[in-house]
Formats: sequence, C-alpha cells, structure tokens
Amino acid sequence: MKKVLIPLLVMILLATGCTAINQQTATVKDLATPAPGLGAVTGKIQMDNPTDRIGLLVYLGDIVKLGDEFSGGFLDTSIAPHALVNAEDGFFHITDVKPGSYSFVIYEVISGGRVYQDENGNVLPIEVTEDEITDLGEIFFTFE
Repeated sequence: MKKVLIPLLVMILLATGCTAINQQTATVKDLATPAPGLGAVTGKIQMDNPTDRIGLLVYLGDIVKLGDEFSGGFLDTSIAPHALVNAEDGFFHITDVKPGSYSFVIYEVISGGRVYQDENGNVLPIEVTEDEITDLGEIFFTFE
C-alpha cells in the first residue's frame, strides 16, 4: 500500500505545481473574465521604483459632480470593487463590476488614496460595460 501511495502523492504534487505555473502564465484578460451581465477592469501600474508597487491596491470609486465643470472621486473601501496590484509586474484585474462610470483610485497604506485625474484635476472616468473587459493599459503613477 505504501509503495502505491508515495508515487500517487508525487504525481499529485507535480500536477498541482504544473497547474500553478500555467495559471501564472495566463494573461490578465484571461483572469479578468467577468460574470454574465457584469464587467471587468484591467491594467498595469508603472512606477519609477517598481518596489513601490508592493501593497498597492486599486479601487473603482464613485464620481461626484462638483458644479458643471468639475468632478471629484469618492471612495468607500468597504463596498468599492478593488484588486491588489501584482508587485512584480504591476498588473491588476478587477472582476464582476456593475456597468457604469467610476473613478480610478490607487491606494497605498502610508500615503492614502490618489484619484486618477486629468491635467485640470478632474476625475478621469472609467467606463465599465456589461460583459466586457475595460483595459486601462499602462498607468504611470508616482507618490509625489
């Protein structure tokens, strides 16, 4: 019986290891497939110092209109869709998001959250569409 169990355990361990390797090489879009009727957001955070990506979170917050020409972001971390940024390559994916417009917030524990804005300080809206993946591409970010 022991002679049968040891090779069986080795085969299970090898199979599990191969599965993990295959999952790591999957594309972000493969990982971000939304549930029916929902959307997903994916992208890559680029920073001058890649180690600064350790512990970064990204959130989809609400957009608040502040007059006719200015918009800001509001974030309730207890309900906002979010994802951890991969510290090695900067990729993230947020799945199963209700369709709509969101603010994009990059959150770091020490400095807090930063809303992704245009040159005028307005929130850049992220449009999430039903059954689609919104790819934000590369986002260059600094804590300055």
